[in-house]
Amino acid sequence: MWIRRLMKWYDTEKRVMPWRGSRDPYVIWLSEVLLQQTRVEQGTPYFLRFLKAYPTVDALARAPLEDVLRLWQGLGYYRRAHLMHQTAIIIAQIGQWPQDVEALRRLPGIGAYTSSAIASIAFERPVPVIDGNVIRVLSRAFGANVPYDRPEGMRWIQDAATHLLSTSRPGDYNQAMMDMGAVLCKPQNPVCNACFWSDHCIAKLEGRIADLPAKSRRTMVVKESLYYFVILCKGYVALIKRPDEGIWAGLYEFYRVEGLQQKPPQDHNLFSRGQTVRVIKHALSHRALTIHLAVTVTQSRPKIPHAVWVKLDQLHEFPMPRPLELYARELTLEYGRTQQSHAHRQPRQGPRS
Repeated sequence: MWIRRLMKWYDTEKRVMPWRGSRDPYVIWLSEVLLQQTRVEQGTPYFLRFLKAYPTVDALARAPLEDVLRLWQGLGYYRRAHLMHQTAIIIAQIGQWPQDVEALRRLPGIGAYTSSAIASIAFERPVPVIDGNVIRVLSRAFGANVPYDRPEGMRWIQDAATHLLSTSRPGDYNQAMMDMGAVLCKPQNPVCNACFWSDHCIAKLEGRIADLPAKSRRTMVVKESLYYFVILCKGYVALIKRPDEGIWAGLYEFYRVEGLQQKPPQDHNLFSRGQTVRVIKHALSHRALTIHLAVTVTQSRPKIPHAVWVKLDQLHEFPMPRPLELYARELTLEYGRTQQSHAHRQPRQGPRS
């Protein structure tokens, strides 16, 4: 009865998304990678831009990593872009996509969720997809009694997902489960009066909707301050490329002062004229960042290890973390106006004798 009701609802109410209906593993993989930890409405424009720029996995594999990072800019979790590019190179070399979950999981950045999505949707393999939506739907619909972040709780989720799976339409079934969690069984204010399962839902019948899915641990958020000096010299700004590991891997940033827990000293000999012009708050999954930016204008370029001097009007060509990229746009406009103003005030030279 569960499968029949779910699939009947999905066939009439499924969400319209540009990758729906495709059996191309590249299209499915691209959509899943881009939408990880990202809202559909935010991720869809990125999907369309990526598919236009790189219509095939071979095209993505041939692309320079910096171009991929620039197109990814704003999505966050930049390690996903690195791993996506690595996977594209491997698939291009192999010449075809693996069809079973185990082989897919051996590819960079493809875990249990993405491998199951590709295998079931592209190749109709009877494997369940388990994400936050599915955990919530199963926990409420069938009354999970153990927090899902415990081993026994996740075993219950996996067993239930496997037992209830439609083996005749596994791809559609998995997408129906995700749609149900996104449209009906939402985290807050679920639409129980429109749900096809409300007369059987354990959470609704027992008044446990607000308590499910249960979680035993809370995610710890670490507060962190970052300090940058934006060094300008005659229309150029200094950028440093970050390492290929860690936060914002492979992206460009302004000159960063490491290890400071307080405001940097203003009498630093290199940045004595620097002054804080912006404080930006930025949230990551497990970090709450406070970003301090100070501008220093010099007439000669200071020696900064590994710095790349970039024209302000070319900053947009360098992939940067989202908060710095947004500030860079303002910097370009503001400094451009300043330069124009100075140019207008310069006295005109008379004709040479």
